[in-house]
Amino acid sequence: MKYSKIALISLTVLLVSNLLIPIEDVLATTTFVDALDVSGETIGPFGLAFNSDGTIMLVADSDGDLILEYSCSTGFDVSTCTNTGSDDLDIGLIINSTLTGLVFNSAGTTMLIVDSDSTIDEIKEFSCSVGFDVSTCTTTGTDDLNINGDLTGTATGVAFNSAGTTMLVADDNGDILEYSCSSGFDVSSCTNNSNANDLDISGTASSPTDLAFNSAGTKMFVTDDVNGEVNEYTLSVGFDVSTATFVNVLDISTQESQPSGIAFSTDGLTMLVSGDGEGGDISEFTLEVAFDLFSSPSTNTGGDGCDGECNEPTMGVISDGRRLVENGFTYNGKQIDVERFFTPYPLINVNVGVQNTAVFKIYDGLGPDNIKHFDLAFGLASGQIMGTSNAMIQWDKSFDGIEIVTVVDPHNVLDNVRVDTLEGKCRTDSSTDDCLIIIVNHMFRAPLESDIVATNVWDQRRNAWQNYFNHGVNVEGESLNPPNEYVGIYKGNLVHLIETGKNIAVDGQGNNWTFDKVWNKDYIPNGKIDDGITSHSYDRNHVTFSIYKYGQELLAQKILDEFCPKCGIESFNEINDIEFYQFPDTIYKLDDPIVQNMLEHENEKAMKTLQKMFDEMYNHDYKRIQPFQSD
Repeated sequence: MKYSKIALISLTVLLVSNLLIPIEDVLATTTFVDALDVSGETIGPFGLAFNSDGTIMLVADSDGDLILEYSCSTGFDVSTCTNTGSDDLDIGLIINSTLTGLVFNSAGTTMLIVDSDSTIDEIKEFSCSVGFDVSTCTTTGTDDLNINGDLTGTATGVAFNSAGTTMLVADDNGDILEYSCSSGFDVSSCTNNSNANDLDISGTASSPTDLAFNSAGTKMFVTDDVNGEVNEYTLSVGFDVSTATFVNVLDISTQESQPSGIAFSTDGLTMLVSGDGEGGDISEFTLEVAFDLFSSPSTNTGGDGCDGECNEPTMGVISDGRRLVENGFTYNGKQIDVERFFTPYPLINVNVGVQNTAVFKIYDGLGPDNIKHFDLAFGLASGQIMGTSNAMIQWDKSFDGIEIVTVVDPHNVLDNVRVDTLEGKCRTDSSTDDCLIIIVNHMFRAPLESDIVATNVWDQRRNAWQNYFNHGVNVEGESLNPPNEYVGIYKGNLVHLIETGKNIAVDGQGNNWTFDKVWNKDYIPNGKIDDGITSHSYDRNHVTFSIYKYGQELLAQKILDEFCPKCGIESFNEINDIEFYQFPDTIYKLDDPIVQNMLEHENEKAMKTLQKMFDEMYNHDYKRIQPFQSD
């Protein structure tokens, strides 16, 4: 084996006939790094696959009918990959024709290959007892799938979605075939649905040899060995190739004149291409934007001036849906995979005065040391942003590596806060310590008003992201803090309140108050007053009247039982034939003419008497009194 280091060069985009591309967009952002010469093992490297951290590389040897296994000391860096031959798998007696495509499930326990020529095209399935160790892979042949009838040419490459329920096959006649699988990575359950969703790409890739997707299935990359190209497509529906739109074509003929296999690193920033045009090698390329051969960060982020790694740090998945971190949030031992923005989290009840531990795993494309700030906020309500939290712990790392912890706690809710950091693995299969792990120890001194937890993290370039966790953390128990006191004016009087609970208080006279934006005195209805027994005994407004009434009822019942023992036992007979009297309609007295005449007469007598009195008192020096007019 020999390894050749080639100077970094910028690749140019091949101008497609009748495709107008602005001159400033002609230079691609995909850069060739180096190539690994594998001609000592194979002159026909075709399919290409890696484990999730890039420390194991698998190559389909179409010339020797082998699956070659390489160990890489640095993930996805082909310059560090070596092959001893001891772990290779010889499948010459299993396949019928030519070994081309190669793919694994995410655990590496299922391997699928393409066995094809002009008459036989099959997808063969292998089970591996050790993930990505092909020396442990075996097949019974019972689960293989014959796809010859679906092709117009020869099958050359194969890919799956992450669940293994959609299979995509490259046909060297210019087609991408789509299959639905009822059981994940079980090719015997896959059907093509009469080519309904297949895609003809012969206009952009006349001879496809392999294909690869981002994890969301919204980007597809196809190698073409006729012109030495990689074609990029976008899909409006993940892994539905019928929704694919051609983006552009990248000319890699200088490095791989006959590219035959393609794979990407987990973060989408490294592309690996195998080819047999130069005798057999694997070429490595770097991308400035994940799974994008032609965009730079400055054009991909809306012109905000970012000129390098512009992806925000993550505790779970990134913008294209790929999960880079497993169990990104742990609280008191309860782990959960963090989603893109909002993560449903079972409510955790904790007690006042008890120490708690929150652990966060954070990934950044430029490494753990690039993460410079982290916020942890407690007690948020629905719709409330984390900046309004009254219980927040902040961690900062200066340019010279000094770590500073700040506690934002105006109500003295937090205590015993300590923040520790270290580097660790983002995933169980990570080969390097690619995550910053932040451990936040803390204790609550008092209950919180709400339960939602939120985090905010940014890196050296201020690429930032927030996550919210609901239901979150509920704090129970009596507050360890002395009660809050408030002084104010109420109806002209000075009032001193002492808080007795959440939003409730009591004043110096024992009156209860409730807080709802402002403190309000609770209404207490007026009670009856015990003013003793009056000369009239108890009246109905007396505070003990109900007790007195009940005593009188008991006394009456006793007397009744003495005079009539059977009265309380025998029931009353029904009374029938009761006569009744029909009263006439109501007559109003003032409507009677006789009554009206009497009133008029009495009014005149009163006026004469009053007139006589006034004559004697004032010697006629007054106006005459007018008689009242009756209605």
